[in-house]
Amino acid sequence: MSEYPGQCFVYLICSQIDGNLKGPCKIGISDKPHKRLKQVQTGSPHKLTLAFTFRVWERSWASFSEASFHASHREKRMHGEWFDMDARDALHGLIEVFARGIQDMYRGQPAELRTEAAEACNLMEAFRLLKAIDAAEAATRNTGGLH
Repeated sequence: MSEYPGQCFVYLICSQIDGNLKGPCKIGISDKPHKRLKQVQTGSPHKLTLAFTFRVWERSWASFSEASFHASHREKRMHGEWFDMDARDALHGLIEVFARGIQDMYRGQPAELRTEAAEACNLMEAFRLLKAIDAAEAATRNTGGLH
């Protein structure tokens, strides 16, 4: 059991093909994302990886974030929580959802509450992952594939 009873994670699961993160991607919520990855892997023909997790302290906020992503990307929705998009686009979408959610959550609050370190650190982690994906894809393009 978690030391924070209401906490859970919004996660991004993607296919890993030839060392690259590819679509389709799955966006969901779980209190144990690594266990969820194992469950989802059983039904997938491709190697899956947990590309990103974002910890939230209340399941209601996780549900809202997940639903916001699903609604704003409905044209890319395949089936269930799977989306026809690559990891970079999915992560960009999640960052936008989290940023809007954080802005809404702290609207009208004192400045020190609007700049919570936990949310900022998680968003920075997402940006670092995006840069890593971009660098890996650029290296692949420049060398004609991974060696």
